[in-house]
Amino acid sequence: MTIFRFALLVHLISASVVMGIVFFSLVFSVSKPLDEVKLKAISFIRKFGLHAMSLTVIAGIYMAYRNWDELNSSPIFWVKIALIGLDYFIAVRLINAKVASGLSGDLNSTRGLTVLTWSSFIAFIAIFVIGRIYL
Repeated sequence: MTIFRFALLVHLISASVVMGIVFFSLVFSVSKPLDEVKLKAISFIRKFGLHAMSLTVIAGIYMAYRNWDELNSSPIFWVKIALIGLDYFIAVRLINAKVASGLSGDLNSTRGLTVLTWSSFIAFIAIFVIGRIYL
């Protein structure tokens, strides 16, 4: 197995883990009532998402480096990168902050969590689909 194929394998497996975590978060955030138990479950599973996404990005950087001549001028590639940045902002900055606030006792802070989780899910689906274009 070449290093590129290994990076691709790590990229796909870790991206699949992230997709599962995003889906898990979505299921718990839309189920009512959104109580402390569900918030703790979301918080716990999302910690793995950051690690899995880090592996996805590291492997993706390696693969992009190897194909830079082709990807550098591709607007689709840059849309994917922008979506990754947007999803990072939504998932790490907004969703995690709302979950942490909810766990500290401010359950009103979880308003909009469902919309943010749906946004993250849709962004990640788009990232996944765009990624398939390059395989």
